[in-house]
Amino acid sequence: MSDLFSRRSPARAQALWVAALATAGIAVALAGCSTRASTVASTKPSSPVRATAPTAPSPATVSPAASPATVSPAASPATVAGTMSLASPRDLTFAFGSLWVADGPANNVVRFDPATNAIQATISVPDPASVLASGDGAIWLTSYPGDSLTRIDPTTNTATKTISLGPASAGPIGVAVVGGFAWVASHDGTPSISLLKVDAAKMKVVDVIPAGTGTDSGPVKVVSAAGSIWTNVSGGNVVLRIDPRTDAIQATVRVDSACGNLVGDDQAIWVAGGAAGDGCVPGVSRIDPTSNTVSATVKMAGDTNAIALAPNGALWACAGSSLVRIDESSATVTGRWTLPATAFEETFAGGFLWVTDRDGAMLYKIKPS
Repeated sequence: MSDLFSRRSPARAQALWVAALATAGIAVALAGCSTRASTVASTKPSSPVRATAPTAPSPATVSPAASPATVSPAASPATVAGTMSLASPRDLTFAFGSLWVADGPANNVVRFDPATNAIQATISVPDPASVLASGDGAIWLTSYPGDSLTRIDPTTNTATKTISLGPASAGPIGVAVVGGFAWVASHDGTPSISLLKVDAAKMKVVDVIPAGTGTDSGPVKVVSAAGSIWTNVSGGNVVLRIDPRTDAIQATVRVDSACGNLVGDDQAIWVAGGAAGDGCVPGVSRIDPTSNTVSATVKMAGDTNAIALAPNGALWACAGSSLVRIDESSATVTGRWTLPATAFEETFAGGFLWVTDRDGAMLYKIKPS
């Protein structure tokens, strides 16, 4: 797979789904990565960077035992309700009545009407677009190549401010915004892997929370659920739970693999294993937020990166071009379909499942069965 990260160890990067979130202008081999785009203003943390890393994780109790994600009868083709062509679609999110898609190296965020599939706006951003989130009345976008965070006004469809996250961050990927703060996953270390806390109003880094002692393979995605901030650290195959008031790490939960996406609600936190190889194992793990332990693991046959929670609580997971529906309470597979392409990311909007195909430059609208 072509790898567009600009600061990674080659062996680890080739196995991680997050590598494709680094949106350079052309596809190049890992050893010949693109240079970083950085024309944004610099900000520095207003409080000292912490020097201590979280305590070493202990194995989580897994119950019930992992079982293969198989379902009978065989998978049937998914019902495609619409297709849209984009330059290089990456992440996507539903907010303010619209579907927002990060269009990677095109340096755009595209806003769609989920009912009509029409483009409502194409928003230019300073750096290649990586991961999206919504909160505090805005759309938020990270740029891995640009080491930046951008705020977008949904009323004017314009990028109102972009800040550099350096020197506190290197390689921001996931972001979640809640309670007046944006929490950003700093995947590569400066000086070590970390989670950044950004004042959403001032657009200023106010705390840096160490997520380990390494300089790469750090936090991937971030989610706010069950009263806490959660982030998955791919290098250690752990999920960290952070108190949003004190910024202290409340729990370190070891999982089979933590290289893919992360979603959650008050009932469960789900982490995708990612691509097979080099410490990453396909499948999804469910974490019980009441006990901070793994309560179930669902094995899958293909690379598992994209996952999404439906409004009714079901988890939808993509393993390559296979789409499976998993009951959230029992962690059993209740349906399986075949997608028209390999999924990169997915989300629900307007009663449909939306899936990006980065390599095929397509956005698919899927009707759930």
